Amino acid sequence: MGHGGSVLRTEDAGKTWVQVKIPEIGFDSVLGITRLGGKEVVAYGAFGMYLHSDDAGKTWTRPHILSKIESFDRHIYKVIKAPQALVLVAENGSLGRSTDNGVTYEPIKSEYPGSYFGGVTAKDGSVIIFGMRGTVYRSTDSGAKWTKIPVATKTGFNNGLLLTDGTLVLVGNVGLVAISRDNGASFTLSNTKTRRGLAQVVEIGKNEFIWVGEGGVGVVEADAWNTARISSIQ
Repeated sequence: MGHGGSVLRTEDAGKTWVQVKIPEIGFDSVLGITRLGGKEVVAYGAFGMYLHSDDAGKTWTRPHILSKIESFDRHIYKVIKAPQALVLVAENGSLGRSTDNGVTYEPIKSEYPGSYFGGVTAKDGSVIIFGMRGTVYRSTDSGAKWTKIPVATKTGFNNGLLLTDGTLVLVGNVGLVAISRDNGASFTLSNTKTRRGLAQVVEIGKNEFIWVGEGGVGVVEADAWNTARISSIQ
């Protein structure tokens, strides 16, 4: 997935890839993909793009999911699979919640007007969403109600990851790393030594990660992060 309406598919664990052409999306950017279960997958992106596939990405349809909004044109950054619902996060404080596995979404009133860039489901089923200016919210009921989590930074978070041991990791600009060991109820802050922006971190082994961001692609051990706690990151 990516810019220019790009969607690629592999059946051999990434050795080879085939482009899937979806005329309905033109050249708009595809920003994310979420597996709902089995062969059912959704992809999403620029200007309200939302695509559904029930054959593991071979073919796609573009349903109208936000039935109570006549024209939804916000960039969709993430669809999060919660225990009892799907939660959609988008720009300009836009949130949606689906209890029918993505057939339709109900708009959720957001206290924050800025963009949400992602979300992750914690080990206990709590949903954590995050975005611009260090904004973090948490829901313990699959997105029906939200609580703002105080985090001592105004730096934006770009992505999040649930580790195999249940730790939550959020990453952001200027090498920002936020760690939670209580299912997102609180976070401690640190940063990478280079302080370059992080777009994503992927766990590849015990205490070892691949990161992508302003510095390209690299491997980092968690112990290499600056463990000094930072009271505030501007």
